[in-house]
Amino acid sequence: MTPLADQKIALDLALAQLTQPFSGKIRCGARAITLGDEHNLTPSERAQMPASVVRVLRASASARIVARHLFTAARYPVPTDICKNQSGAPIWPKGFVGSLSHDEDFAAAAISSQTDFKSIGIDVEPPTPLPQELIDIVATPQETSQASNLGVPVKLIFCIKEAVYKCTNVLDSVYLDYHDVDVNLANNYALVRNIQKVNIYTIVSPRLVALAVISNENQ
Repeated sequence: MTPLADQKIALDLALAQLTQPFSGKIRCGARAITLGDEHNLTPSERAQMPASVVRVLRASASARIVARHLFTAARYPVPTDICKNQSGAPIWPKGFVGSLSHDEDFAAAAISSQTDFKSIGIDVEPPTPLPQELIDIVATPQETSQASNLGVPVKLIFCIKEAVYKCTNVLDSVYLDYHDVDVNLANNYALVRNIQKVNIYTIVSPRLVALAVISNENQ
């Protein structure tokens, strides 16, 4: 078995644990990005990426393969196209929310019914260190200290803030700087501009994954 195949098995188990508190109301999945995945883009999806290189097309298609699999597994109507809005966020069928992500090796997706959740965001990152020159750009000293105290990589802060941005931007189209998001790792939430509370759920192995959630109760 290849290292990526081993990681895929471990990632599936970790994602199952991550979503366990939601009792099936949020579904997450991942896929090793595979040669030829790019051919799974529909004509409408491909038309939105005219200048993209094959590597990007392949990763984007892979994330959409995961999303469609999740819709099928949940017995939801499977979207023919998962196109993008003006900000680049995926457009989901009416009544559903979701998020896509990919790094160089894996693609991931998360979906849910809008009845249960107002918005969700997912981000996946390789478990490599965050470059030293980016730490102060991404994290506050307090967030860096939290990560150190909890024994998790500082890059998890980056991963969380990417997921939070995806979760909130589809609701308000507001651009966020990294320091607009204050992460409380110990209590599993983030505050956006000290106002909007977003719950966060994370795993650190075999990849860094952050799931950001705004339930309808937060309205």
